[in-house]
This record gives sequence, C-alpha cells and structure tokens, in this order.
Amino acid sequence: MQNSSNIGKRSLIGMDLFDIQSIIKDINTEKFRADQIFNWTYASNVNSIEEMQNVPKHLREFLKENFILNPLRIIKVTGEKSYSIQKYLLECQDGEKIEAVLMKEQ
Repeated sequence: MQNSSNIGKRSLIGMDLFDIQSIIKDINTEKFRADQIFNWTYASNVNSIEEMQNVPKHLREFLKENFILNPLRIIKVTGEKSYSIQKYLLECQDGEKIEAVLMKEQ
C-alpha cells in the first residue's frame, strides 16, 4: 500500500515546464531551478526526488513534502521482458489497483 502521506500530493510527472515554473515562482526560488526539475523528471527519468543531485537540499525537501514523482507504483509484472506481452499490476496513491498490459510491436 502507498504511503498515506502521499495521498493528495500532486505528481511532478504530468506537469509541463510552465507548471513547474509557476511553483518555483510561488516559492521565490531561482527560475532556472524549474528547468533542472523538469529535466530530472523527464530527461533523466529519476525514480525519486532525492536523486535530483543539482537541486539544493532545501528545494528537494520542499518537493518531497508537497509533491510525488510518480503517482503509480509497480506491484507486480507478469511475463518476461523477452515476451511480446507483459502484464502490470499498479497501485495508485489511494491504494486502488490498476492492471495494464504492454504489447510490444514486433
């Protein structure tokens, strides 16, 4: 089950650069920090906010307190990576579960 402290937090994944810039502006932080956060989220595909190495610790703490990186957590994967079909069981922030199927084109 997801950490109940994450319920209601907005996900960074799904935000565009303008959204992140707005957050950065609201907390009076240097504008370039939005680009850093955006790049870590989408270009570097980090798994946690803590991995955003060039973002100052106080800003990472703010992000961890107010946002999550990804609203879904992988619980189970069925099928080998070499198979053309894999099934995923995902858990949402509120504990609800979603099943998804990945079908690779051959």
